[in-house]
Amino acid sequence: MNIGSEIKKRRIELKLTQEDLAKQLNISRTAVSNWEQQRNYPDIELLVNISDLLDISLDKLLRGDSKMVKELNMDYKKKKKYKILVPLFILIILLLSGYIYAITSTVKYYRYNPFATINTGYAVLPEDVTYNNGLKYNEVTDSLKIPDAYKNIEVIDSKTTNKVFLTFQGGQSPKGKNFGKIEYKDDYVYELEFISWDSIPKEG
Repeated sequence: MNIGSEIKKRRIELKLTQEDLAKQLNISRTAVSNWEQQRNYPDIELLVNISDLLDISLDKLLRGDSKMVKELNMDYKKKKKYKILVPLFILIILLLSGYIYAITSTVKYYRYNPFATINTGYAVLPEDVTYNNGLKYNEVTDSLKIPDAYKNIEVIDSKTTNKVFLTFQGGQSPKGKNFGKIEYKDDYVYELEFISWDSIPKEG
C-alpha cells in the first residue's frame, strides 16, 4: 500500500476530514488531497508530523512505497547538501566583504594584510605638536585636546637604512625623548615608542 492510501485510511479511521488534517498540519486541504491521490508526497518534516498526528509509525507509512522512499532519500541528500553549502556561502561572502572593506583604505589593507612584514625604524619627532587641527597646546583651556597626527615623518629602517615617510598618531613626546622607535607594516604604524637619542642603535 502506498503512503497516500495509508494516510487516507488512517484519517478515515480517526474520523478526520481532509480539511481537519490540513488545519492540524498547517497546510492546505489540496496538499492532503494530492497525497491521497498520489500526485505528490509530503516532505520529511511533514512525514514526522503526520506520523505523530495519525498515530502511525513511519515504518508503516513508508513500507511498500519504494517510490516515496527514493524521493525522500533524494530530498534528504539535497537538504544535507544545502545545509553544507549555505554556511560555506555565508563564509565566502563575509571574507569577500572584509577584503573589500580593507582595500578601500590603504592603511586598513596594510594593517590586516597577514603577508606584510613588520619592520622597525627610527625617526626624529617634532618637539611640539599641535592639537585639534592645528591649534597650539594651551594648558589653561579645559576643552578636549586631541593631538594632530605626525605627518610624512621620515623613518629610517633599522635593517636596510631605507627611508620611508609615514603618517601616524603619537601625541606630545616627553621631554628629552623626541625620537621614535617605530614598528610598521608598509604604510601602517603598529607601535610607537618615545626614546632618547642614546637609545637609538649606532652602527659599528
